[in-house]
Amino acid sequence: MNKAAGKILYKSTINSLNEERLNLIQKVVDFILKEKINLEIDRYELYLILDEAITNAMDHGNRWDKSKKVTLRLEKDLENNLKLYIKDEGIGFNPNIIPEILNRNGKLNPRGRGIYIIRRFCQISWNVTGNEACLTLKTK
Repeated sequence: MNKAAGKILYKSTINSLNEERLNLIQKVVDFILKEKINLEIDRYELYLILDEAITNAMDHGNRWDKSKKVTLRLEKDLENNLKLYIKDEGIGFNPNIIPEILNRNGKLNPRGRGIYIIRRFCQISWNVTGNEACLTLKTK
């Protein structure tokens, strides 16, 4: 997953707390705007996918254990796309079961809905362990 990784543009580690999640999302959106990184998605879509991905890490990965951390880092790849890595301290999962979850539960079911939303705006992949997601956001 980390092939073609570039220089780290931004990195932050937070506890699995709702208020820290909200603060981190706003800081990342503000950073991208301040750095004039022109994404193909707008800031509201960016906020939405950040919210879904970080919430998934805190909920499914860390089980809202406030002593467990979520780390987010931003990099640019060789094609100038923005890579957003979100890692939790959970045991991980098998990403190969996602199509099964989405097909079984449907798009509006609470389980799998976040991944469905994220996939509408960017590409997503996971490390082998399944505790780090990589969101690839296209730039203009």
